Amino acid sequence: MGNKIPTLRDAVEPSPFVFDYKDLDVQSYIGRLAPSLGWLIIYKLYEPIPAISKEFVDPELFLGITQLSPFLEALSLINKTLMGTAGSVTLSLTHEMGFGKTHFETLLFHLYTEIPKKWKVILEKVELEDNVDKLTKHFYRPDIAEKTIVFALDLKSPPEDMDPYTALFESSARIIENFKEVEGDFAELLRSLSKLEPKKAARELAAYIRKIGEKLPVLILLDELYASVFETAEGEDERRIKSLIDLLIFITSFVDEAEKFCPIALVYASAQQDMDRWEKLAKLRDHLIKTKPAVANLILAVNHFKDRSSRKEFSTKQITSEDAVEVVLRRLVRIMSPRREISDKVGRFYMETVKQFVGADAAFAYYNQLKKTYPFTPTYRFFVEKLLTPTIGGDLPKTQHIRDLLKITASLIAKVYGSKEWEKVSLISLCDITHDDLNHLLEERFSMEWGRLYSACRTSIKEIKDEETRLLTDKMFSIVYIKSLTTNVIKLLDAIRNPELISHEEISLRGTSLKDIVFSIVGSVPDELLPKLTDAYSLLAKLPSVIDVEHHATKYLILSFVFNPMEIIESFKKEEMSRFRTSEGKPNYMEMIEYFRNQLERGYQITAMFAEVSQKPDKPKLVLVNYDVLVQTNGAGKPLFIGYLDKEKFTVLVVTPWSIAERIMQSKEPLDFAAEI
Repeated sequence: MGNKIPTLRDAVEPSPFVFDYKDLDVQSYIGRLAPSLGWLIIYKLYEPIPAISKEFVDPELFLGITQLSPFLEALSLINKTLMGTAGSVTLSLTHEMGFGKTHFETLLFHLYTEIPKKWKVILEKVELEDNVDKLTKHFYRPDIAEKTIVFALDLKSPPEDMDPYTALFESSARIIENFKEVEGDFAELLRSLSKLEPKKAARELAAYIRKIGEKLPVLILLDELYASVFETAEGEDERRIKSLIDLLIFITSFVDEAEKFCPIALVYASAQQDMDRWEKLAKLRDHLIKTKPAVANLILAVNHFKDRSSRKEFSTKQITSEDAVEVVLRRLVRIMSPRREISDKVGRFYMETVKQFVGADAAFAYYNQLKKTYPFTPTYRFFVEKLLTPTIGGDLPKTQHIRDLLKITASLIAKVYGSKEWEKVSLISLCDITHDDLNHLLEERFSMEWGRLYSACRTSIKEIKDEETRLLTDKMFSIVYIKSLTTNVIKLLDAIRNPELISHEEISLRGTSLKDIVFSIVGSVPDELLPKLTDAYSLLAKLPSVIDVEHHATKYLILSFVFNPMEIIESFKKEEMSRFRTSEGKPNYMEMIEYFRNQLERGYQITAMFAEVSQKPDKPKLVLVNYDVLVQTNGAGKPLFIGYLDKEKFTVLVVTPWSIAERIMQSKEPLDFAAEI
């Protein structure tokens, strides 16, 4: 390339996934953009189905597209457990949709079924060197994986419409026949266990493994647990309810029977949204005992499963924006030369241009940030952060996080690749994203309002006479629109009315500075347009609905509603508050308590925070429990809270404030909680 600054055509090539993903609608994400454990099991063990893409069924391709960093701590825990001589660990994956739960389970499925047999071939592939190195450093051993017995089941997509209990054993038998070299008639034994009641099946399997004498690790993968139990309870199919109860009893009984002499890792996943739905239903158990006893029994079985597994329960780390950028780069682009070299060359070249507009310090920041985001402009990171924010309290309540990031970015790359700019510019910018690319991330009422503002501003831009200035203003406006986009209208109003009273993080989250504009434009538009940047920025600030505010001597542009924004806020507030009133207009305190719980559990990820503290050396085990755990007993009269205590660590049981509030609401008499406990 010599001294020539590489354009996108010189240095970058869209991966085939760009064209696979760019036109997907939300309903088509699973199997195409995100893996499905159930479809993978069907494809591998029953029949090849076209519904799942090749990258998810080919273990080498899957390993190549996987960004391992978010999973390494959990992988270490699983791998070390299965290397041991005995003991069990449970990994509970309950993040929101689109944070990689099923991707992690799919990775484990490949690592413990087919990859051991392909390990020598994988070691020879240069493109897999980094992931192979990470796996081995985090205790993955193909010899251990090869003899590990794997039970894998997607509870929402069982093979051949089998009931869950039968499917667990049948699929495990087929895994042994296809990928394992276990002596004897182990596969047939597993099939026979499906005809036994669950506790007896657990005892017989544990006895068989002990009889073999050779240590056989066991990995159990369950996907869509809470979605399945909720939908089954709603459907009231007693046959399926019984099968799910048998499945959960078998797993808890088997772990209890075998962990003394056999290493066991249990991984189960369900979206936080599904877990929330289930927990609302589970609170009705006392009422359902009389009206729907089968559903009440299912609730009891799920509660028992959760109680037993939570004794040694861990979770994966939340994915970071850096991890998400790496996921996008692995999946959507092919960089023809070493990425560090090209990003360094592009960054150094454009530092001088950035310096002319926003100064030397900003130019240095541009260079450093570009090294992490290339071939995207540095401001791509704020879009990633916006999509990764949990839906409660976040700007985009319908985002599926990484899934939407991949889909929208694929559309963006395809758009730039199909234009003349691919041959002229060096970077891909958010400037080419439109309202149509993002409207599915908002509830309809918000999407319509933002769409109206977006159209009004684009109409005004079309009136700019100078073509180059008009083009630049249009691209700049996209950045202001994307940063302002939110359903937190009150936050937006605070930034406009009292910018000096809010934090720098808050204003920079939704306000667009000149530096944001420069970081988005420089390198992503033809250089000959840059002399018009100042004029375009001046026109941008005068667009209808674009308001400029000042925060600590820095000007920010914010897109807001031209008519009274308080009117919109008030209507949204009334609609939201109506949820917390009965049909007679009285306060619904139970709904308010539920809202409070959701904010803590989903908005603040309080359970994950407790688990993170508990995993640190020399720290006590913190366990979040509902009040009834402290005062109730199981069927044998044993206090429930004992199941949460850890023999090896000082355990602190923290009672959830929402369960206390519920207890107060349900009681007609004043309560002395300390005395009751």
